[in-house]
Amino acid sequence: MAEDGAAGRRAQLTVIGAKHPLIAQYVAIQNNSKPNPQRLIVLAGLWEIESALDAGLELVAAIVSPELFRGNRASDLLSRAQQAGTPVYAVSARLAARLSDRDASDGLAAIAMSRQWSLPDLISVIARPPAPALVLVLDGLEVMGNVGTAVRSAQASGAAAVLLTNRRVRLTHPRLIHASMAASLTMPMVDCEVGSAAAWLHAEGFQVVLTNSRAESTYKSLRYADRVALVLGAERYGINPEWEPYADASVSIPMSGGVDSLNVANAATIVLFEIASRQRPAEFGIAGS
Repeated sequence: MAEDGAAGRRAQLTVIGAKHPLIAQYVAIQNNSKPNPQRLIVLAGLWEIESALDAGLELVAAIVSPELFRGNRASDLLSRAQQAGTPVYAVSARLAARLSDRDASDGLAAIAMSRQWSLPDLISVIARPPAPALVLVLDGLEVMGNVGTAVRSAQASGAAAVLLTNRRVRLTHPRLIHASMAASLTMPMVDCEVGSAAAWLHAEGFQVVLTNSRAESTYKSLRYADRVALVLGAERYGINPEWEPYADASVSIPMSGGVDSLNVANAATIVLFEIASRQRPAEFGIAGS
């Protein structure tokens, strides 16, 4: 009976081709070739679409190729989208492969509304004092993969939000979503100016910590406050000097073997987890917690 129901749902799909306006819209969002004031995003594959639905994002449309489905989860996801009222369109396996920017398509793609956050919105997701809180600030990063990986590390370390200042990447870019392993769909991310970000952080009682390879204090030696905002800059230029008047401390990561810098996403991961282990020692099995 379940298989009959799935077959029925597939039969109800509207079949479209490469010249359909929805396909043109998907490709335009994917390639950033047209204005995108709604900050729509494209999702490729089961994992990203499930993550978007779990995060409560609205799917504008789903594009499927049932002949490429791998197992029951794909059919279940199709049912879930249809039950949510999402328009679902069927395309050929060949067109599905063209829409995918991965090695192989699993027959699932979608257009969704991204969530747009402001600094005041973060009050609802950041723990109130005296509970500890951690925020990551990415200043001027230029590489999609680095931003995505840093966002994933922020989520994994328990950070509450990511602020982006002097932003140079498109937050709706598929590569950012892929690199974050869909963490960017659920992590609150705010695009803001340095002055606004710093004023908000200090008003909310955050210690602003800059990463600087020349800093005398190492990331291990600094005494962190209960509420910390960690700021990292692009590998080529570092943190914009605009941040210096707002810094409460700066830390470096000691290195050996002739290495004088780390990938910014790797640096973010190291320091984020150091701060997280200080804030929540019991979770890290630290003695005396």
